[in-house]
Amino acid sequence: MDSSPAPAGTFADGAAAPLTALDAYGPSDELAAAYERDGVVLVRGLFSPDDLARIREELAAHMTRTVPHLTRDVHFEADGETVRVANELQRYAPFFADLLASPRQTDLVESVTGWRPQPFYAEYFAKQPHGSVAQPHQDSAFEHVEPRQYVHLWVALDDITPDMGPLRLWLGSNRFGVFPHDRRDFGKFQHLSPETVAGFDFPVAEGIAEAGDLFLLDTGLVHASTPNTSSRPRPSLALAYRGVGSVHHDS
Repeated sequence: MDSSPAPAGTFADGAAAPLTALDAYGPSDELAAAYERDGVVLVRGLFSPDDLARIREELAAHMTRTVPHLTRDVHFEADGETVRVANELQRYAPFFADLLASPRQTDLVESVTGWRPQPFYAEYFAKQPHGSVAQPHQDSAFEHVEPRQYVHLWVALDDITPDMGPLRLWLGSNRFGVFPHDRRDFGKFQHLSPETVAGFDFPVAEGIAEAGDLFLLDTGLVHASTPNTSSRPRPSLALAYRGVGSVHHDS
């Protein structure tokens, strides 16, 4: 494989691979097997259109009422005004605390992973039109949880098409621990160097999804996204869970 760095906004990928998509209320052993193999599974049917409408409504309220007063838990695009990421939503709105604790999600996580989850945090990714790249990284590099029982339910709030900067997912990369993260991204976050990514031999899946689909994602999985070249945002909500009895070490 060519080990030269990838051009800005692109990534040195392995072979393209399909992403397993299954119904949320289908056989749990099929979901668990796909998750065990790939570190991620696309789950359909957990959130209804009404659920999504309420989530969007609460996010809009957070952006207008709360974000202007925050000195933490929000990251902006280069213009300093456009929200890129809103963190720790459950701290500011009871709706997101309740959503995070819902048995609908915790039952799904337990049936797929085999461990009992507790709510960790909720965060919003705006992915604005022509917004910035999310370079390859592992979320478990930033939040250290022992034992490593830590997942995201990454919910698509609108349809995601190839031009909207969908997730790119290095399937099975979660099985090899945390790779060195040595390049700055935004805020405190770092990402993998192009040289590290160029050395991977993992198949790479593209996170095309419909509104309401979610990616049940092991936080050790390497993932990224290219720029959103469409004229529409690509909003998503990440609901994070860690194991009951696990210990979180602040990074």
